[in-house]
Amino acid sequence: VNYAASSSLMELKQLVGDHFLAITEKIAQDINDLYSINLLDEAFIAPFAMHLKGLFTRLSQNRFQKNPMIDSLKKEYPIIYDIAIYISIKLMEEFQTNITEDEVAYLALHVGAEIERQKENKSKIRCVLLCTEYMGLELKLYNQLLMDFDKEIHIITPISQLHQADTIEFDLLISTLKVDQTGAY
Repeated sequence: VNYAASSSLMELKQLVGDHFLAITEKIAQDINDLYSINLLDEAFIAPFAMHLKGLFTRLSQNRFQKNPMIDSLKKEYPIIYDIAIYISIKLMEEFQTNITEDEVAYLALHVGAEIERQKENKSKIRCVLLCTEYMGLELKLYNQLLMDFDKEIHIITPISQLHQADTIEFDLLISTLKVDQTGAY
């Protein structure tokens, strides 16, 4: 959460690289097209791209992580596990390597967590936080708002300039900057 709240797309690209970000966005779009499940949210894209980079590192070093939840994921969430299998097939094609069943289960956890997050956020007020990026103020304010109002609001994204909100659909603008009715500050 701290990463998504305090970082821009440019920072994510620097952290994971253009290739992993592009793969993540392509997979999210494919899932949206095939399953009608929208994973194109930054709250999914950022951690999933970081997971894919870690997965690639583990694959290149032949190191694998065990996932004790495989059986329960398959049994209790078959659609989510099916989506994870689809993702793993796409990744195996991309990386030209095999992905273990344990790793498929980790992919399923990402997908399932995002679907659950979206369900929880449906009843919340969709907010944008307009705050200067100064000495970590935006992160402190973001975290404080979540601690105080997590059950009532969903902060879509923090922004540092008002024009960044032009393409975002939201209900409430929370700002530390004075904004007049024309949208200037």
